[in-house]
Formats: sequence, structure tokens, C-alpha cells
Amino acid sequence: MKSKFAKLAVALLTTLGLAATLAVPAFAGEAPTVGVQPEEGTLVVHKYKLSPDEMQGVDGNEPGTGVELPNFSAENPGFEPLDGITFTVYPVALAEGQAYPAPGAIKLVKNGDPTQGFTDSGYDPDSADAAAHTFAVGAGKSQTTAGGGLATFADLPQGIYLVVESASTLVDVPAAPFVVMVPMTNPEGAGWLDTVHVYPKNEKLSFEKTVAQPAVGVGDEIVWTLTPQLPSDLASIAPDELDAENSTYVVTDALDAALDFVEVGDIHVGTSTLDANGDIVFADGGTTLVENTDYIVDYDSATNTVKVTLTADGITALKTADATCLRFDITTTANEGILAAKTVGKAEKRESTKTTLSSNPIHPRFFITLLLFVFS
Repeated sequence: MKSKFAKLAVALLTTLGLAATLAVPAFAGEAPTVGVQPEEGTLVVHKYKLSPDEMQGVDGNEPGTGVELPNFSAENPGFEPLDGITFTVYPVALAEGQAYPAPGAIKLVKNGDPTQGFTDSGYDPDSADAAAHTFAVGAGKSQTTAGGGLATFADLPQGIYLVVESASTLVDVPAAPFVVMVPMTNPEGAGWLDTVHVYPKNEKLSFEKTVAQPAVGVGDEIVWTLTPQLPSDLASIAPDELDAENSTYVVTDALDAALDFVEVGDIHVGTSTLDANGDIVFADGGTTLVENTDYIVDYDSATNTVKVTLTADGITALKTADATCLRFDITTTANEGILAAKTVGKAEKRESTKTTLSSNPIHPRFFITLLLFVFS
């Protein structure tokens, strides 16, 4: 019998300024034909957490219109608003003669540091007009979502703003940075929206950890099977961004004190769906990652923690395979600590976006059952 040990979240430790779409309907120098742009405006950020499947084709993932979607939650009852997420808006400082950013993808000049500005979709480092597609920003203002995933930036001087979500233990993957004009033209192009609504969303990733043994004794081998879903943003990482500093995908498992680490098994690449119970259905795609080439295994004996880190080659392999999920085993043995504990860890089932996996979870939402009983 396979006992579910935990459904937790996987860590994506990334500082990438991944691709984002501009939240303006007509941006690249197209001036509105009706009315005078208000001198100030308000930006309202609506924050939601979605699964990878839900991220596909959701209204608001396309370039935004700036209007509020009043029935967004009612029409999508499974979408969870997120409080406690911090956003920072940076005014874009256009150089003399510089046109508005081109529609399409933007990227931060320095990964993880929005203050260094960004480039737009027309940027080519080898082009003579590369500087025209590189944009500086001013001092940022921050707000944290509350009251149903809302962050409101009032009294913003008219202009273009870079919007950046801060990393948080509440989510697996921060939303990609994006650019928005405040105020902006309405969808009909017949006036101005002095309150602009945007809907950047976080995906919620499932992680399952299972074990076959219902009971163990001291010295017994225990094999844990880990199945983490992958962030959809992996497909957006450009080849020149795949390096150890800027694009690191890490699974960290803090083992129970009653377990001794033995090894990490082969990492299999595949796709996944969720069944009616929210459990991962894994389909092996036939690709196996190579240790020390595609991933590195580190074990810290002081904290009894196992860390699996994908390399640039590993992330490239995931992209080539169109992978949405991984599966691999961590082999442990039970030590004498189980005689005092009587159990090894606790089984739990929860939707969590904590950034660290743990076989000894600190904040379970609810417990299913005790997992491993010990033979004295």
C-alpha cells in the first residue's frame, strides 16, 4: 500500500526577469485620439494563485485592457486571491527622443535588480539602436496585497510604470515583471482609464511525496518517491539566461531526525495532470536526467537536509522534453531515533506554496494519519 506522505510545494529559486506582456492596448508610440490624459491615476493589482493548467487560457493572461473584471472570482471559483504579496512600481524614465517600450516581452537588465531598468521586445545587444530599447527607472513604491489580493497605488503621476513582484514564501514563482501605462486609454480608444486594473497571477504547484512501507524497524531502508510539478515559466527562460546564478530550480528536503540519508535516485522527466482528488498523475516522458551534468545533489549532515539543484543543462533538458513534472526517489534508512519517536514524520495533505520541501513539515494544514509505525 502506498501511503501519501506529503503534498508540498517545490522551490524555484530564481531572479530572472522573465518575459511579460505589456498591460496597455496601444503602446508603441500610438497616441490616443480622444481627450487629454489625466495628470494622475491609480493602479490596482489583483493577485491570484493558479495551477499550471489554470494558467493556460485564463482571461487576463493576454495583454490587459486595464478595466476591472467584476465577475472574475465568481466565474472562476477555484482561483484563490493572495494576500501578503508585495509589489513595487518603478516610474519609467524615458530618455530624450526615446519612444515608448515596444509591445511584447520585457526583461530586467540585471536579474533580480529592477532598479537597473529593463529592455523591451525590440532589444538586440548587437544592434546600433540597442540603447533605444533599454529603459531606466526611478525610485520605486511598494504595496502589499490585502483584502482579497489587492494592492492599490493611488495618485501616481501620469507615465509608464515597471511593476515587479517580490519573492515570497507564499508562492512558488513570482509573477514576471511587466509594464503598464497609468492612466491608459480605454479599450474603445475613446477616453482614459484613470484607474487601471491588472491581474498578474501566481501558479500553484503540487508536490507529492509517497512511501510504500506501512511500518519499519531500525536499519530498514525507506524509499520516498518525490513528484514535483514544474513552473510554467521554465519555458520562457532564454538560453543565455541559463546559468547557476540566474536560473536555479531547487528541491530541498529536510529529513526527519530518525532518518539517515543514503542516495537520490534517477530523476525522470515527464508530464502531469491532477485527478479529481487533486493528486498528481505522472506520465514518464522517457527522459532521465544525468547527475553532475543535469543536476547536483548536496547533503548537509548538520541539518540532515538533501538538496537537488538543476543545472542549466538540466533546465534545457526539461524545455526540450516539454516537461511539466519530475519524479525521483530519495533512499533513507531508519535509525534508532525511531524507537523514541515511534513514528517517522507525519502524513499530511495540504495546498501550500512554501518554498522549501520538508519531510518533517512545520505548518501542516491538516493531518491524514501517522505514517510509519516502528518495530521496537
